[in-house]
Amino acid sequence: MAEASSSTNSNKRNNSDSTNNFLSEITVSYKNETIKEILKLNFQDNKTKINEDSTQLVNEVIKLMATETVLRASQLAEQEHKTTISADYIEAIIPQIMLDYP
Repeated sequence: MAEASSSTNSNKRNNSDSTNNFLSEITVSYKNETIKEILKLNFQDNKTKINEDSTQLVNEVIKLMATETVLRASQLAEQEHKTTISADYIEAIIPQIMLDYP
């Protein structure tokens, strides 16, 4: 029984290591000007402005959401023994992401 437990812990460490390696390979970037333009689409008053700090903060949140989406999609693909994340996996994850980030 103890051997199975240590084997399980070893597998969890290996999965954690592969996740960390995967995360180090993900790069997400958006131009602040693009973020500003998207935000402006929802402003009620044309005189409303957004400062650089706010734009940078929104940019960071979007990066985190994109990274989380890719990570969850990769886990789903891995469960199905696939080595490529297709749009199908992203589409399958989006409802979960929308519930987690309302």
